[in-house]
Amino acid sequence: MFVSAEGKNDSIRVINYDVASIPENDSFNYATKISQSEEIIESYNTFATVEADEPRHSGLSMQFGSLWWKWTSNEDGKVFLDTSGSDIDANIAVYTGNNINDLILVSRNQNYTIENRDSGIYFNAKKGKTYRFCISSSTDQDVGYIRMRVAMDGRPDINKPVLYGLNPINGFISTTNRIEISGYSADPKPNASGVREVLVKLNNGLYNIAVGKEKWFIPLSLSVGENMLEIVAVDFAGNYSDANFLQFDYFPPDLTNDHFVNARSLHVENLDLTKGQNVIILSRSINNKDDILLKLNGIKLNNSSFDIDPDNKSHIILKNPILLDSKAEIFNSFWITETVSTKDATKEFGEPDHAGNEGGSSVWFKFEAPYDGYLTLDILESEFDTLLGMYIGNSINNLKEIKSSDDAFLEDDLDFDPGISQLNQAIEKGTVVFIAADGYGGDGGNLAIRSQFVESNIHKLRITTKGDGDILSPIAPFSDIYGEYSLFKSGELVDLLAQPRIGSEFIGWSGNINVSENKLKLSISDSYNLTANFLKEKGNYNFDTGTIDDFRWSFNTDNPWSVDNSESFNGGYSLKSGNIGNMMSSELSFTGSFYQGEVSFAVKASTEEDWDKLEFIINGKIVKTWSGEIDWKEEKFKIGSGLNTLKWIYSKDFANKAGEDRVRIDNIKLPLSISATSRITYVNEQMYIYLKGEPLHNYCIFTSSDLKNWTLYKEVKLDNAGEAVINLIKLETNKFYKALIK
Repeated sequence: MFVSAEGKNDSIRVINYDVASIPENDSFNYATKISQSEEIIESYNTFATVEADEPRHSGLSMQFGSLWWKWTSNEDGKVFLDTSGSDIDANIAVYTGNNINDLILVSRNQNYTIENRDSGIYFNAKKGKTYRFCISSSTDQDVGYIRMRVAMDGRPDINKPVLYGLNPINGFISTTNRIEISGYSADPKPNASGVREVLVKLNNGLYNIAVGKEKWFIPLSLSVGENMLEIVAVDFAGNYSDANFLQFDYFPPDLTNDHFVNARSLHVENLDLTKGQNVIILSRSINNKDDILLKLNGIKLNNSSFDIDPDNKSHIILKNPILLDSKAEIFNSFWITETVSTKDATKEFGEPDHAGNEGGSSVWFKFEAPYDGYLTLDILESEFDTLLGMYIGNSINNLKEIKSSDDAFLEDDLDFDPGISQLNQAIEKGTVVFIAADGYGGDGGNLAIRSQFVESNIHKLRITTKGDGDILSPIAPFSDIYGEYSLFKSGELVDLLAQPRIGSEFIGWSGNINVSENKLKLSISDSYNLTANFLKEKGNYNFDTGTIDDFRWSFNTDNPWSVDNSESFNGGYSLKSGNIGNMMSSELSFTGSFYQGEVSFAVKASTEEDWDKLEFIINGKIVKTWSGEIDWKEEKFKIGSGLNTLKWIYSKDFANKAGEDRVRIDNIKLPLSISATSRITYVNEQMYIYLKGEPLHNYCIFTSSDLKNWTLYKEVKLDNAGEAVINLIKLETNKFYKALIK
């Protein structure tokens, strides 16, 4: 956590918060298996319980929140079970036996007091023997983090951890007070319990915990002059490393706005006025009094109450002297900053790259809009190639880019590269933005900025997405209770660009405009609410939503196929066959309208070879079978146009099984046509027609009594998913229905 405020010392703290889940090994019957002969296990008994028949693990004392593990020795020898580094004062017990009512105690830690138990125990293990470990708390208040180390021929960890690779090196001189210290730590073998934390103390402050353990870092805020750091590592056994001492010097540059929190205000002068004063002396000239906004003690003065001195344009003459000491705020719509040298400017820790360049010598400005308007800001003077970035946010680590600029003019426009940056942005009344001026590649030198703010009609552009895609332009840096938006002045030309993600396609803009192209220019004349609509590529099924919501798929109800996330051909999901026994089958089918083309899918099998098999069937004809151990492979098959039914049937013979006894399919690609597929259902004495076809297309529903003469019943438009539901309000018998694209 980094806290920074103007005129105050920065405060940095690293906060660790552990999230404890309900343990799976709370019960003896669900003991967690430890597979290695030497292993470190971490867990929490915060929400663990004690079973009714559980033995008293530490003899005389009570026990709470017990957790169970099982471990099999791969050799004869002495085993060390260690809980050093746990947050609890643990009861440790080792048993043999397969029933909680019939356990034989092998070893446990001392039981004559409920405090300061031995953190580790020894026991003699036999090769091939399975042992049950139980860790519990002695009081119901002493629950939490558990760290258990099991080691054949192990001993308590008495080795000190070590620190190395510290960066920056000792004697580092910084020109910014915010730096990041990093390095590495290790707990040497044998019997390593592991590094628990790295502690860093700056000057005479308190120790702070670094982020990370073996590879760690910590941000620090240096004081002006010499700074002494002390760094130590602590392992889980409580051993401390030798302290490492470093000296860093901080000498700030001669710049008041080198840091974000000291950003210099643009367009505003704040002055203290005394009773009876009627002349306000400004630092800059004013061409016209309509260019300024004058407030006394926060109250705006009418322009008729003052004039600009014709002989000195930097003087405001009040028509009536002020009655009391007051504070004046003067907003000037035109502004030129003082020329400053940025050669000694720095880049803060956490500062973003401006205009996509690393920079390294930035100065900061801020601007608050007194009314809706349009801000134009450029480089008036510079000796170097500049960068500009405009942001919204309240700290250096929490900035959202509004706009940025490297070169405002192209070489094709001017026949040379002037390296000049410019920003133009509509801003709402009361909005505060921050502007960073930097040098390309860290260049620095003399710099002056010119800016103008013109009162204008501005409009919001809100864009939402429906489906799997992104808006590349414009960005939406502003937000309110209704969501994120962009701001533009009337007449501004905006580039809209929507991009579908892999496996999707863009199908059009909707809202205040309805256009099918994903890239277009929009002339702003009002506020706009738009939706960029995306659709998964027609006929592609990778099941990554975790569900199948297309009614054209169907399953046998007894042993259905299901969506599974344990493995896939690509993505995160696949379809797996149902869990079936001998002489049973699991069936999956798809019925829909196709173009002539190619069906493809990936298949994987793990079955009894030649006996248990997967059949792929097109319109009742078996086109291929798979059996045995087959890793993922793609298959392709020709298919004709019109209505087709595809089936995948996994069936078992009369006996035996092998492998996983399942098959999987994934990444199914079907050449579906835009003809609609329909299904009629009858629910609660009401009939419905379900349509599936081309998204956002119109279809005509026809009805007939003899399949020869057809009458138009209704016209419908499918939604973004290519679906529609028609309620047949009047229930009629002996009626036929068909759907045709309009």
